Amino acid sequence: MSTTKTPKTKPKRSSTNTPFLPKSFSSPPLRSGSSHTTLLYTKRLTYDDVLTGKLKIPSESTKVLLPKKPGGKQDRIMVPFMDNKGELWEMEITYKGISLNWDKFVEKHALKHNDVIFIYDNDPSSHYYTIDYTRNRIVFVHEVHSESK
Repeated sequence: MSTTKTPKTKPKRSSTNTPFLPKSFSSPPLRSGSSHTTLLYTKRLTYDDVLTGKLKIPSESTKVLLPKKPGGKQDRIMVPFMDNKGELWEMEITYKGISLNWDKFVEKHALKHNDVIFIYDNDPSSHYYTIDYTRNRIVFVHEVHSESK
């Protein structure tokens, strides 16, 4: 039985890959202040993303994060992410999204449905991606109508 080692560095990406960036999201200012920051992916979290321990990402977006294997197939790989507190998180990325350790990241940062995550490439020479988020900004207003006598 053969085992493969997962790399400890950020995978190389093809320059022809383009990230999926929904037009409805704007990138928040990155807290690290890097001048070489590129937004790779953003998503408003669903209930499934928060409760199942898996972040679903469209396959066209995972191509940006996963290296190509011989034969053109995507594989799974452990990729380091640095959060806004400087803590490194090793998460497994597959062609379906991010799984291993995603649940721990969600719990530690108390992420909720409708929060928005951002994945950045700070610098091509760095060994990790940066992951950041903004809290749900949707406010529900409940109006109370009183009857006049």
